[in-house]
Amino acid sequence: SRDEIIELGALRVRDGVPVEEFSSLVFTEKEIPAQVHALTGLAQSSLVGAPSLKRALEKLLVFIGDDRLVCWNAAFDIAFLQVGCNRCGLPIPRNKVEDAQKLARKTVKEITDDRLVSTAGHLGIHSETIHRALPDCYTTQAVYAKLMEISPGNHGIV
Repeated sequence: SRDEIIELGALRVRDGVPVEEFSSLVFTEKEIPAQVHALTGLAQSSLVGAPSLKRALEKLLVFIGDDRLVCWNAAFDIAFLQVGCNRCGLPIPRNKVEDAQKLARKTVKEITDDRLVSTAGHLGIHSETIHRALPDCYTTQAVYAKLMEISPGNHGIV
């Protein structure tokens, strides 16, 4: 509730293949903390000209429609989405959600931490950019696809 959304990303996947993407920076007047800048590379100047949270969320909600959402650490992402929608007076999406992180914990016992980049590396998936919305979507999709190969009947975990 104290933090700000500064970037949104989503990937539409059909039959295991990314077919469309959504990406938007989000303007905020709140100064980006140094640790967030170090993590993402985003600075306050990166957000100049970006849409407001309400406008960016409106576009995201149209993009996701009623599609099933696959997230890494879904509770974290969905909480931000819900708080953002509440702040802007937008409807909270009721999409079905699957948590690829929980699926990874259940499927690959050798994984020792819950980080997306660690799990991707363990599965042989290279990810150059982390902690940016759209690149993390692509990494999550690749990890999810690999996990479904390993254990195809293991989806539906929220």
